[in-house]
Amino acid sequence: MISSDESFRVIQVTDCHITERAEVRVFDMDSHASLVRVLRAAKRRDWPPAFLLATGDLVETGSECAYRRLRRLLEPLGVPVYCLPGNHDDPDIMSNSFASGSVRTVRAFGFGAWRFVLLDSVVPGVHGGHLDDGALDELDGLLGGHEEVPTLVALHHHPVAIQSAWMDAMGLDNGDDLFARLDRHPQVKAVLWGHTHQPFEGERRGVRLIGSPSTCRQFLRLRDEPAFSDEPPAYRRLLFHPDGRFETELCWVDAAE
Repeated sequence: MISSDESFRVIQVTDCHITERAEVRVFDMDSHASLVRVLRAAKRRDWPPAFLLATGDLVETGSECAYRRLRRLLEPLGVPVYCLPGNHDDPDIMSNSFASGSVRTVRAFGFGAWRFVLLDSVVPGVHGGHLDDGALDELDGLLGGHEEVPTLVALHHHPVAIQSAWMDAMGLDNGDDLFARLDRHPQVKAVLWGHTHQPFEGERRGVRLIGSPSTCRQFLRLRDEPAFSDEPPAYRRLLFHPDGRFETELCWVDAAE
């Protein structure tokens, strides 16, 4: 653990879509092999991070077998991996699968001078997300009492429109409610998500809004109908400073790697 006056690096991976068996492909690709390439690239460029954030759709079908395959990739990394669920995950099975060891599911934790809050926006049986009153009240509780600690909030579903009609229909359906709660807590510096298989950066009332591409296939941006892009897999690098500043950069991983 580093001290509160040191900067530290975090790596975000998202939408890995790991399957139960190697021969099962997702989006016409081997999602397992793609994640392996992404992790190898991260090890060459950015190792070791303080921890990894894995922001949902970690497996394709929410099965125990798929989570075992994922854990066999993540556990040997030698750094903590904090996971939250997406619409392809089963939150209960994921939590049970990651109940011990370095790969885990938690609601909030501190590292260095920062605090990280991880939300579960999954609605069983649908692709879109929602945070009910209980989840929003819990968020208030996790943020309360930490007004002096710069904080990043992560979830799977995008809480703002990305100008892609088909994907926006599957976003967080009550983003305004989320932001109404976040507005009460000025220490929140950023909201980070996955789900969209494409990058996004924006800002709202001084809070940075950040979406990240997948470790497998990406979708074309600004499209009303789904279509794949030719962009490679990616991970996101974030560098956090003790004064509440942070920097972030996407790291694309082409086939040669």
